[in-house]
Amino acid sequence: MVLNDGWKRNPVCWLETHAKSAGKGRLWLFSGFGTHTAEGAVVELSPYERNEICTSVIQQITKYNLPLYITTLERSLGNVDESCYYSHGDITYNIDDHKELQLKKLMGSIYSLTGKEDLLLKLRNQLLVKIAKRLKCTKIFSADTADHLAVKLLSSVALGRGAQLPLDIGFCDTRDPDVMLLRPMRDFMKKEVVFYNIFNKLESVFIPSLGTKANAHVSIQKLTETFVTDLQEDFPATVSTIFRTGDKLNMANSMTEAVEHCALCQAPVDTTTTVSSALQATEFSRMVSTLGPFRFDSKSIGTLSNAMSEPSDGEQKLLMSHKDKSDDAVKYCSTSGVTSTSRKKGTCREDGEGCQCSRNSLSITLPEVEACFCYSCRLIAREMVCIKV
Repeated sequence: MVLNDGWKRNPVCWLETHAKSAGKGRLWLFSGFGTHTAEGAVVELSPYERNEICTSVIQQITKYNLPLYITTLERSLGNVDESCYYSHGDITYNIDDHKELQLKKLMGSIYSLTGKEDLLLKLRNQLLVKIAKRLKCTKIFSADTADHLAVKLLSSVALGRGAQLPLDIGFCDTRDPDVMLLRPMRDFMKKEVVFYNIFNKLESVFIPSLGTKANAHVSIQKLTETFVTDLQEDFPATVSTIFRTGDKLNMANSMTEAVEHCALCQAPVDTTTTVSSALQATEFSRMVSTLGPFRFDSKSIGTLSNAMSEPSDGEQKLLMSHKDKSDDAVKYCSTSGVTSTSRKKGTCREDGEGCQCSRNSLSITLPEVEACFCYSCRLIAREMVCIKV
């Protein structure tokens, strides 16, 4: 069992330690350990600041007599066979400068904080599953509270992840066949967890994030959080109403029986639709808004129909072959970033830097990437001019 999620992790750790020492009459069926994901590279923290945070986390977890494994977010970009965690120690000696630069370029290529926070969550989940498999662990405990899940429900709908809500806010996330992500604290309010920590004298560690000290309109997630929090002050049943309503949602049979899964979030692909669908209507509206009244014609409709058709077997095999390569070889190139000048230079940018897609046979285009992404992950990819994973 893997325990994760910052200050909300304290009650879970304390309960496990207390249960083990409660007496011989109790049977504890599993053993757990904690993980800490250092995300200092994303928020531009210095190595000293990152080491201070890791030291505080180590001191906190040591009180519960639980093994602790520390990892960095950039290790999610590595190969499956690479080591993705390490035990106690100075984090400055375990920083991979190459992968950290990769992560910064990847996050820097996204212009909106909404896309950055969404991608950050997907990379973090991938890393946790990767660690769990390396340690032969079948369950991950995530300390998501009812407040956090209510905000996540509304923001996920706004981001186009409505089809994945049962996985994102349910008690058990089974999108990975080998590792289950469980949310044992989903019925507790944030205020209840805070008072629990105070009454039991459980200390917490402040870890800055992308949205720390940002205004309410900087991202969809931040705006949704402000909306729910402000509404909760006047109407105390707001969080429970949102949470209980979303708890009744189930995935459609077509989603549960889907064979294809998104390459980024691992959820069933929701872009295989019929001729008349909400997805096609959304794509049509986006294309009309992009082209404008002067460039939109009958040929554009035919282009949209071809783009909405199911990807060919050749495209699927191409993407699978890229996933099997090393991280240095996989390149996603947006065709919108290629100009006549850059074609002559053989690069995606006029300054000679970029993907060098015309000189690299392993580069793939944005439509090929979108063929194996769900709808919301496609929105993240469209924000990137040129990314390298």
